[in-house]
Amino acid sequence: AITRAKLRILRKTACETPPRPFFCAHGKTRGRFRRCTAQTEIKEGYTIKMKKNSLIFILGSCAYPTLEVLWRGYTHSSMALAGGVCMILINRICCERMEKKSLAAKCAAGSLIITGVEFVLGIVVNRILHLHVWDYSSMPMNILGQICIPFSAIWFFLTIPATALCKLCGKAADHIFLPGKRNAAKRVTAP
Repeated sequence: AITRAKLRILRKTACETPPRPFFCAHGKTRGRFRRCTAQTEIKEGYTIKMKKNSLIFILGSCAYPTLEVLWRGYTHSSMALAGGVCMILINRICCERMEKKSLAAKCAAGSLIITGVEFVLGIVVNRILHLHVWDYSSMPMNILGQICIPFSAIWFFLTIPATALCKLCGKAADHIFLPGKRNAAKRVTAP
């Protein structure tokens, strides 16, 4: 049910669809020429999701190059892109879609995600652009010198802190981007 307070908040946000006379396909309008509140709710949800994903991308684009600097002493700017994409995919797949799966299944999926992103980025950066950022040719069980099984095993275990960071980032984003709902919950619980 939509309360009057929620309607006031929803009316303040811009709705891209014009007011609909008499009825709304979603059935969530009141009055003759009010905005479709369902469209506004969808837009707000999308905006919040976009902000969460941006925060997770920034976290990944900082964490991955930092790990590489700690591991081998230097990094490349393409690793920031790889880290951000990996964190977004780990959040989407391991934290959201595989929420009820075992830790081993999440880690296997995370390892495949990171290895896949590393392979695609390696083909583009190392083979097509000839930047020679990394080369696993000397490692055992490598594919085109871009990925190898030993590093995939490392990514398997690295997925554990990555999923924890994604969940922590999601909670932080809720705390930052939904202050009205947080305050409303406090008012309801307060005597």
